[in-house]
Amino acid sequence: MSKAPLLPVSEALSRILAGARARKLETEIIRIEEADGRVLARDCSAKRTQPPRDVSAMDGFALRSSDTPGTALTIIGESAAGHPFSGAVQAGQAIRINTGAYVPAGADSVVMVEQTEVSGDTVIPQITVPLGAHIRRAGQDFARGEPGLMRGTRLNPGKIALL
Repeated sequence: MSKAPLLPVSEALSRILAGARARKLETEIIRIEEADGRVLARDCSAKRTQPPRDVSAMDGFALRSSDTPGTALTIIGESAAGHPFSGAVQAGQAIRINTGAYVPAGADSVVMVEQTEVSGDTVIPQITVPLGAHIRRAGQDFARGEPGLMRGTRLNPGKIALL
């Protein structure tokens, strides 16, 4: 049995592609449960900003970084997800803050609970907290109107959740 001569890869690819015809695929609207593995027919942009405002990335205390370390700060309130603190943080003050909660006006950083000493209504940061520490900035994930997933993107569970 004689062996057929082999083609260079580039020529073989050219022959294959020459036989392929471009055709427009039809689009359809499907249930989200059927979307895994499918391909987007059009670009999708963000309909909102995420996060919508500066939020805490940690449980801890929102404060002014210039008040650290070692300054005894008065705890003046709390900010929880869905229940933001309505006041402003001044020098010498802090608020308890939960992960995902809005960072109040006046605060520029968050110190983790584990890096503080708390006694009653007083908290003492045990470290120097860098400006912006543990804060997820508004729009850090995406901003309203920004391109998100583009036409031709193959969907998987993570991308479906984003949509």
